[in-house]
Amino acid sequence: MENLKYIIESLLFVSDMPIMLKQIHYIMPDVKMSDIRKAVEELTHEYNEREGSFYLSNVAGGIQLRTRSVYKEWIKRFIRSRPIRLSRAALEALAIVAYKQPVTRAEVDKIRGVDSGAIMRSLVENKLIRNIGRKEVAGRPMLYTTSRRFLEVFDLNDLKDLPAPDDLEINDEDQAKLAEKFNLQPDNQSSDMPQDANETSQENEQGEALSDSVQDTPEEIQEVEQDIVDTGQDITNDSQDISNTGQDVTEDFQENKQDISDTGQDITEDPLEIDQDEDLL
Repeated sequence: MENLKYIIESLLFVSDMPIMLKQIHYIMPDVKMSDIRKAVEELTHEYNEREGSFYLSNVAGGIQLRTRSVYKEWIKRFIRSRPIRLSRAALEALAIVAYKQPVTRAEVDKIRGVDSGAIMRSLVENKLIRNIGRKEVAGRPMLYTTSRRFLEVFDLNDLKDLPAPDDLEINDEDQAKLAEKFNLQPDNQSSDMPQDANETSQENEQGEALSDSVQDTPEEIQEVEQDIVDTGQDITNDSQDISNTGQDVTEDFQENKQDISDTGQDITEDPLEIDQDEDLL
């Protein structure tokens, strides 16, 4: 087909998502896949030779026309779209999902050391990650993987295009690009500033004082331990005194109880004597 190249180009212009070659073949079943690939290669070569405002990119398993980054300022002024805003924590969680997928939220939490529930929900809402089901373990937590939109946003054709973890080394230039792309605030660099002589001297003095304190600590611990032992002995003695006092109270109570009993007996006998006296009268 002579105009195959331009048919594909028209499809690329009207599509807001990457187009897979099998989709093109679906609407043109009479055209061979090899011819479609050849036409795409010719378009790619033409755009690169022209060095115009856009190019043909292999992304998310398909092809898509994309504008060059040098013109993004004017495009942003015209479209005025809201860019995806990702915090550093969100990028961190997204990277864990990308390299560990499929992964549960609990596994992301364990790696990050903090709760990631709100961040994971935000990534799902931005369609950067998706739920693919549940893990067959206790509680059956949801499993997450990256989405096709993730590939589009990061200009990746496949997950295999992700850099190897061992090869990741972000320099200042890359960090600045990430901060600009995702509207990130730069890290506070005050911690990297050199300290003056007074601060260094104060830290040395504090270090020496801490060292002396650590050397004296074993003796102080022994003294505290001895005080605890003495206190325990005093408590034992007090307990014995309390026990003896309780015994004395018990004995006094028994004696008083016996006296009361005897007194009651005497009172009981006295009415008998009074009755006898009344009979005599």
